[in-house]
Amino acid sequence: MAKEPLKKDERQKLLDSRLKSLGVLDRIVEGDKFDNRQKDYISTGIAEIDAELGSLPGFATGNLIELIGESGPGKTYVALKAATEAQRKGMKVAFYNIENSFYEPRAIEIGVITRDKDLFQLIPNLGSGEKMCDAIMAMVESGLYGLIIVDSITAIIPEEMLEKDFDKPRKIGAHATLVGALAQKLTYACGETNTTVILINQFRIGAGVVPNTFVKKATGGEGLLFYDHYRFSFRKIGVAIVTG
Repeated sequence: MAKEPLKKDERQKLLDSRLKSLGVLDRIVEGDKFDNRQKDYISTGIAEIDAELGSLPGFATGNLIELIGESGPGKTYVALKAATEAQRKGMKVAFYNIENSFYEPRAIEIGVITRDKDLFQLIPNLGSGEKMCDAIMAMVESGLYGLIIVDSITAIIPEEMLEKDFDKPRKIGAHATLVGALAQKLTYACGETNTTVILINQFRIGAGVVPNTFVKKATGGEGLLFYDHYRFSFRKIGVAIVTG
């Protein structure tokens, strides 16, 4: 004789018991219990960009953001404007100066508070990309920072490539693999600690689908697109800066 199907409340108890054993039951948010984290945001400090972001006039906190484009169209400027807005909310900002291009007078002119240890930290190029990624993850997982800016992931160099002589062959895809792994981990860690991370990226020229053709590609591999919560592409039009 076939067993009678379990009632809804009995199935719910079984599910709850299984989820509890996995340690995730208390992490589920019911539809009537959303907290204010769903409404927190960091303004970009640029009204035109904020207006395009929908109901939240800025980046939702705890998200991974990629600013990508050629050199000079304003990626770092937008990141520093966001840093200014984050500091206005009392958030601590960390800036990874991987390209060694941070210029304090410019940051101050934009509005960043650089001389307050509770609001700002500048991290130099630490050498290998693996060490850099580990440091970024440690800061995100600490939950002590509201915003972390990485300028740029293009300049992150895997240890294998950093230590090899120029006449030795390079492992294909080493940089993309490292950056992709960082983005994967950040997607989870940012949400856990409500830390916002801005990855500044650049285009490179790569081979197209058709032989002997070339196209612009993002460094770090195309997989990075799947982990971003926001991706802004910057380009120059005359002297104007356009983001889309």
